[in-house]
Amino acid sequence: SVANAVLFRPLDVPEEARLVRVTSASGGLSSSPASLPHFNILREQMGPFDAVAAHRLDFLNFTSDRTPEQVAAARVTEGFFRIFGASPIAGRLFTEEDDRPGGSRVAVLSAAFWLSRFAGDKAAIGQRLTLGGEPYIIVGILHRFDPEQFDRPPDVWIPFQIDPQTRDLGGEFCFITGRLKPGITREQASAGLQTASADYARRFPSRAAPRSGFAVIPVREAMVGDMRASLVILMAAVGLVLLIA
Repeated sequence: SVANAVLFRPLDVPEEARLVRVTSASGGLSSSPASLPHFNILREQMGPFDAVAAHRLDFLNFTSDRTPEQVAAARVTEGFFRIFGASPIAGRLFTEEDDRPGGSRVAVLSAAFWLSRFAGDKAAIGQRLTLGGEPYIIVGILHRFDPEQFDRPPDVWIPFQIDPQTRDLGGEFCFITGRLKPGITREQASAGLQTASADYARRFPSRAAPRSGFAVIPVREAMVGDMRASLVILMAAVGLVLLIA
């Protein structure tokens, strides 16, 4: 059951086969988290992708008339919901204007958070909530939606608002998901990212190690990581016990 859930069961997202995690690679080794400039370069040079999105999970203090608590807040760029096929119960999702640096402080609620904190009242749209000491306006409520890209399902979603001119290579990170153009394979995508890799090396020569650049892996593989080998061994052990029995 565990192996099926982690390794084999399809993700509840449209066209999973076209979704890949874009990673930063250095010296031939791939690392899933990427810097914000990595994302900006990919956003400028779409190459083999018809959409790219960045996301990250933060934990922010939620202040209300109840006891303050920490909530899981997903920072996502405007394209994230489109790539993963999310839709709102009420209100709207993020626009390009929302996702610009210095854009509006708006939030989308998960269905679970909406039900627990607002009793399922659609009048929550337009209300204000305080996250991390900053006021946000609720603009939408998501249908039950779990793209399985976060360690914990988000309670609220806020725009990432990445500055396209940032040169921050280490202070902030993100995870990058790309949707391949129809007919493009992962091998072709990796080859097609050479231009973006060269552009990164030109802009940030001090951080461009030999064989550095971008790599793509299936989004499922990025989620499973090192657990695949352990689960395969566990399945073999259980199979052996059943065979003995």
